[in-house]
Amino acid sequence: MISELTTPDGRYIVLQGRLWRAPNPTLPAERKVKYMRELLNGRRALKAAKLSGDEAAIKAARRLVAAAQVGLGERGN
Repeated sequence: MISELTTPDGRYIVLQGRLWRAPNPTLPAERKVKYMRELLNGRRALKAAKLSGDEAAIKAARRLVAAAQVGLGERGN
């Protein structure tokens, strides 16, 4: 079983002893759902692009993932 702890400010989670940035806790639910869908779609696209070996598709999928992570508050400011 994986143990998950959240910091008091809600900005980070601790998984298996590692600190990870969490989605912005003040993000409205509808925006969080939107960005989570984009993140998952981007990750699926990245997997498919890697399997096909298409470098342009890999770069495009990585941009999708990064944009979704920024929207969620996991990356960037």
